[in-house]
Amino acid sequence: MSLGVVAREAASVPSTSGRVALAEMLGRAAPVLSSAFSRSYASLVGSGFPSPRPDVALHLSTPHGGHINRMINTAESILELDGILYRFRKRLRPANIGAASMKLEHLHRYERASPYALKVQRVAAELQKYVETFADRLALTQVANVVRGMSSVSHRLPPELLVRLAAGVVADGGAALRYAPDVDLRDLCYGFSGQGYANPLFWSRVSSAVLPRLPSLDPNTLPAIIEALQHTQQLPIPTSTPTSSSEAAPAAASPQLALARDALRLLASPASLERLQPARLADAAHLLRRLGPQLGLMQQPGGGPDPALLAALQAATLRCLPALAPGPLTGILSSLLGLHGLAAGQQQQPQLPAELLVAAEAHLRAAVPRMELLHVKQAVQVLAPSAGGAGAVALGPLLELLARRAVQLLPAAGEEGAAGAGGSSLARLPRGGKDAGAVLAAAVGPQMSAMTPGVLEGLMKAYAAAAATAGGVQGGAGLVALVERVVA
Repeated sequence: MSLGVVAREAASVPSTSGRVALAEMLGRAAPVLSSAFSRSYASLVGSGFPSPRPDVALHLSTPHGGHINRMINTAESILELDGILYRFRKRLRPANIGAASMKLEHLHRYERASPYALKVQRVAAELQKYVETFADRLALTQVANVVRGMSSVSHRLPPELLVRLAAGVVADGGAALRYAPDVDLRDLCYGFSGQGYANPLFWSRVSSAVLPRLPSLDPNTLPAIIEALQHTQQLPIPTSTPTSSSEAAPAAASPQLALARDALRLLASPASLERLQPARLADAAHLLRRLGPQLGLMQQPGGGPDPALLAALQAATLRCLPALAPGPLTGILSSLLGLHGLAAGQQQQPQLPAELLVAAEAHLRAAVPRMELLHVKQAVQVLAPSAGGAGAVALGPLLELLARRAVQLLPAAGEEGAAGAGGSSLARLPRGGKDAGAVLAAAVGPQMSAMTPGVLEGLMKAYAAAAATAGGVQGGAGLVALVERVVA
């Protein structure tokens, strides 16, 4: 029965029937009115935007503040997120704090704002107040969201607050860690390592809880776990000749070391390499090059990697080349060159396979306009050993293009002179990072100190190695300009 039919029947009721007939009509209309209201509420909830009326918004919300989460997740700027937090400052719940922390990380990367910008740190400081209020009530997922969000914007939480959050994570023997999703474990390790929390007892309990379920984890989460253990110095790497058995026993029995070794071994399996995302594949290659020999994963007699592992890693690299950004692209090629160096030993200079070099050349050429100074140095170091080989004719223009990119990244000549003869800082840091800035600051004077390691010095050494190779780089205009800028 529709509302129109009910209205017409109510209007046709004779006056002699009185209130009884009217009550019967309204009783028959009640289901129609109820269904109409339910449809309107359902459409309002399904739209994702709550009603502007506070009473309706609270009626549609969950006990955890679902309507606030919807507004947080639809915020399009950090300033809008700040306004939402201020508007609902008296109604925020633990679920809202975790959602706001993750949204802050997303907006910070989307806007490409400096993590030290005032608007970023202001929202992070506001979230810290709510974290201190709800620290004992946060679930593991919410703790992971908070520490990841704060670490991504370089906001350090107080040590006493980190202790409270860590105690909630490992409570009840780490029961929550045994059933936590893979992404929560990844965010947890990344967040606490980014906060510099290096409590051995905490990481020992985390490792003990994660180790039994390691084979079931997504391989893309393993690099973050290993890097967190390394960053917090939780890997007591045993030396080849320990001084005593008592010193080697704690290292061998460490849950952190066992977790890192098993995770890296699982990461190096062909099945895991096929499932890795391009950026995570670059992280895996870097970890294999840096930690593989120390964790005893190199199976060759001379300490080199297994040829099957090199073949699988090279095949995975060829598959992911089109999707790699400039940083991961040069990083994975540099790691592969280091692994080939371990396999070759001291007998000969390591080189990348010809098929990999030919496939990567086009991608390196396309990535040159987006490279930073550190990426240029890594690319030249990868190409230098092969500059005199069969591909020297093809590598010469690429090395010349990299030299021109390095010249573009160096500060202008006027800015170099503005610092003075004894200047220790530049007016504008290059886009190669703080290490490149420190090296260029030392190079402001008449000549660069030979004892100063850094990006620029490594770049020039790589070009010198390429030029010294038989049939190597022909000094083009870009390389000449780069040399003149450095030694001038």
